[in-house]
Amino acid sequence: MLVFHPAELFRPTKVQTFIADSELERFAGTNPAQQLPLDPFWTVIDPDPGPGELAHLAPGAFYRLDQTTCEADAPLAGAACYAQAWGGRDGTVVYGRVARTATRIVLQYWLFYYDNPLLLPPTPVGTFWQSHEGDWEVVNVILDSSKEPLEAGYSQHCSGQRKPWTNVQKSPDGSTHPVAYVALGSHSNYFAAGPGPLGAIPINPLCIPPAVQQFLPFLPFLQVVDQVLDGSAVGAVAGPPGSGVEPATIHKIEGKAWAMFPGRWGESEYFFTPIALGPVPAGTAVPVGLAPSSPPQQGQWDPATVLSWPLVP
Repeated sequence: MLVFHPAELFRPTKVQTFIADSELERFAGTNPAQQLPLDPFWTVIDPDPGPGELAHLAPGAFYRLDQTTCEADAPLAGAACYAQAWGGRDGTVVYGRVARTATRIVLQYWLFYYDNPLLLPPTPVGTFWQSHEGDWEVVNVILDSSKEPLEAGYSQHCSGQRKPWTNVQKSPDGSTHPVAYVALGSHSNYFAAGPGPLGAIPINPLCIPPAVQQFLPFLPFLQVVDQVLDGSAVGAVAGPPGSGVEPATIHKIEGKAWAMFPGRWGESEYFFTPIALGPVPAGTAVPVGLAPSSPPQQGQWDPATVLSWPLVP
């Protein structure tokens, strides 16, 4: 069961929606370490890629999908543009798989969001934000070898947390449907809403890009937090069909050609500052990284990674 912030613009959707709105690009620079996040070093190789083509690309190159009608470095992360482009097509979708270790079975529910516009809480000098296209998250249910649930594990930026199954909120009570509270814009998943009117939960410092961390000592007033509020009162909830909320259909992810795409799901990641920071002028969106890779290329595809996440009470 996914509980969204009342102001959340997106729901997890089919990847085909994003692919249909994107062009396929290849890196054409000579210095990947410095040039990969910079748009001028990418060139279009297919203006209309199909999902089945994404697994069959020449090796030894860097690729990315780039949504064509919106820009991640536009004002306020271009969130309204991306939301309009997505338009709620295909409803709420979850991609499922079963992973195993010698002693554990991990049910993985992968969530793809059309965009990731993380607008931080407003400050006296304006709004800071981080943005990238094509967001992948994952909710895990961890079973023992006899298929009894032991824990749940939720992705949060570059890492995640686990919680004993008996302490995980279910909906309805007594069911086997764990509740995940989805952070506004970033779509990180939490076991409960955050405190206060913002629902503020600090973002793991290890997950903040180094290019952004260098600015934080000069921004003591900036709250680097996820905003996690319970939107169930306004119907911002999705769950299994027949659960009485917005239905989320489950689809397979393994064996899909698009899941083996060796590139990135979107243009570069940006950090926006409304004030001057050293050599960075006020009102600048700075490229600080890349959009997410395909799930099989992410660490949490491996159940051992999920099982290594910190266990919270």
